[in-house]
Amino acid sequence: MSRIFRGLTIPLLGAVVLGLMAETGTAAVTLPHTQHWNTTSPWVQVYKGSSLDGSQSGPGSSSTSLRFTYPKGMYNGTAPDKVWVNFTGQNELWTQYYFKYSSNFYFHPIDNKQTYWYIYDSSLSTNWYITCSSNRKMRMVFQRTPGSGSRYPNTSYNPTIERDVWYQVTTRVILNTGGLSNGIFQMWINGQLVMSHNDVPYLVSTDIGKQVGSMAFDPVFGGMAGEYKPADDYFFVDYTIISTDPLVPSPPPSTNEVKNPQYPSNITIH
Repeated sequence: MSRIFRGLTIPLLGAVVLGLMAETGTAAVTLPHTQHWNTTSPWVQVYKGSSLDGSQSGPGSSSTSLRFTYPKGMYNGTAPDKVWVNFTGQNELWTQYYFKYSSNFYFHPIDNKQTYWYIYDSSLSTNWYITCSSNRKMRMVFQRTPGSGSRYPNTSYNPTIERDVWYQVTTRVILNTGGLSNGIFQMWINGQLVMSHNDVPYLVSTDIGKQVGSMAFDPVFGGMAGEYKPADDYFFVDYTIISTDPLVPSPPPSTNEVKNPQYPSNITIH
């Protein structure tokens, strides 16, 4: 398998090694951290398939966004770029970001990954990610060596993700304790609770003491289904926040569907 760009093929093995090297690099931020994407620094671009776009901006952010470019012919199982940052390890973490798919975006029939979080240690054997599935619904997948699992929307709100519309995603994670399956994951879209789970086994008993310490935008185009991008298309992100305190989004009115989202006062685990 390879990462395919315009006139350039990069062996996937080399890309994976490069990604692992980047994860152990020195880029780090102090929490709370806010990134308006008028610059990529201090985040690290691994594959260089992303750039700042002055024609697109998320609600409440600056005049630019971070654009990931999927070139025509790009094979599934790859991402244009991996843009990541480290921070001091945490047992509880809140994050927020805006995303948008271009008006011609070709959705993979399995998965369209967005954002990863890592338990920060040398093995990087535990992570979880947010993805937009083939039905254009959001879900969370946690991966652990060995073992993995998905968490799906379990409230009355489960929006279909449309093209060319900005969406705000807020997540809350609390790591499990003592190897028990009592970890928490919650997600809000545009300020409305989409899923709330209290049974996530992020860590096994041998992982006691490890914490989440890295976040990455790594928008992999699906799984393995023999798919290619039929034309150039784009994934945009903006206004990214990483925090140990609850996030209360209050973006200004927008010309698209993200209009005055209110942060839910009820964060009870179901």
